[in-house]
Amino acid sequence: MKYRVGMVTVAVFVCLGATALWQQPVFASSETETYQLHMPVPQVAQAANDEQVSIMGSGVFSVNPKSTTATGTYATTASGSGTWVATQLLSFVPYGCLPAPHANFCGGKLMLQVLLTDSTSGQQFQGVLWVFCLIGNPPTSAEEGARLDIIGKNNFNRIVSGLNFYVKTT
Repeated sequence: MKYRVGMVTVAVFVCLGATALWQQPVFASSETETYQLHMPVPQVAQAANDEQVSIMGSGVFSVNPKSTTATGTYATTASGSGTWVATQLLSFVPYGCLPAPHANFCGGKLMLQVLLTDSTSGQQFQGVLWVFCLIGNPPTSAEEGARLDIIGKNNFNRIVSGLNFYVKTT
């Protein structure tokens, strides 16, 4: 009888130990990742009314904690033009990086809250800027370029053309 109880106890502990070893981590990485944003050519997007916007810019953003210092310019075919400043990093979904020796060139989907200032009137608008870089393993539906929603003015949500990239610095 003692032998059977001892064997059952050992079996229970073996099962519990194996379960603990097979568990996957529950928490996401808390590692800081910092990237440079490069939009070296105009990113062109189009709204439903066929109006187009051209967006350029550069900057730095950090994931965990979220921060950004990015700026640029925008020009629309009918709604004005001016500058934009990122006010908040909303999200970044990395797609991966190139293999060595270019392992710091990365792709992903960046989403920034931006403040746009019209160069003629000085009027300011809130906006959301999405920047997509297809380096790595992007979803099959992803497109290279950028989109800009100028809240209350126009949503340029169809990518026409673009070329950009992220450089991972940490």
